[in-house]
Amino acid sequence: NGEIILYACWEDLTLPTVTKPTGVATTNTITVKCNQTDDGLGISDVEYGIYKDGEWKWQESNIFEELAPNTEYEIKTRVKENTKEDTWIESESALIKTEDLGNTYLQFTENNESGNAIIASNTQENKVWTNDDIYVKINKKDPEGVTSTYKVNDGESKDSNSLIETQTGEYVIVLETTDGINTIKTTYYINVDKINPTATIENNGGEYIILANNSAVDVSTNILAQDNESGVNTVKYAWSVSNEQQPDELGWTVLQNNTQIVKSLEGGKYYLWVKVTDNAENELISVSEPYYINYEIK
Repeated sequence: NGEIILYACWEDLTLPTVTKPTGVATTNTITVKCNQTDDGLGISDVEYGIYKDGEWKWQESNIFEELAPNTEYEIKTRVKENTKEDTWIESESALIKTEDLGNTYLQFTENNESGNAIIASNTQENKVWTNDDIYVKINKKDPEGVTSTYKVNDGESKDSNSLIETQTGEYVIVLETTDGINTIKTTYYINVDKINPTATIENNGGEYIILANNSAVDVSTNILAQDNESGVNTVKYAWSVSNEQQPDELGWTVLQNNTQIVKSLEGGKYYLWVKVTDNAENELISVSEPYYINYEIK
């Protein structure tokens, strides 16, 4: 009738799985879910790893923070079993990409939302010109946790459409998109010119004589157009007998700036019309003093 004592010994021959983790990303964080399991004694410890700056970095938290946007990271988990063995079993790696900061951008039109488009420059050297007010439209495509604002000439921050009432000068519009950790800035340049070009007519008007036995006389002059802001774009001229009624559109002739004009005129009174446009579409229309064309008196 002696007492019999039975002892049971459990041997865990099953290692944890190496199933790769999954995760949910924002623009600057990745929250990781460990998918490793153990059908034996179970799992006692879990750590989360990220390959960053050329090495694996391990932590107890399953949230990786202060990450770059739109970037793919290699992620692992590792676990220990409920045994005396102090051995980490690593999972296979997973590639998890953080979200983009978004594609928010600005559009510009003349005077109002339905005005002609202004294609702003992204460099200060490549100048874009207008002579109108500038309507700014912000096209927001920000993911959760991201904000976009813009400033005009380093003024107050705005997050909605607005109208810039312009004067002649340079307008620098900076769009800033941020998630609190990462920031992207996009700079737009628009130049405004509200000053008309000028034109100088050499030999502006005067009296000319048609010599005997001739039916006309050559009148020679020169047009010099200037514009100190956006620059001269086109120069045109037209001859007319009126200084009040502009020549029709077909009556104008394109002229290279600062080029001599020679016109054979018969007897009468004539006017030289000048039309100059600059690169911001400002336009000058002016008319000369009268040219009196008389016949020689014998």
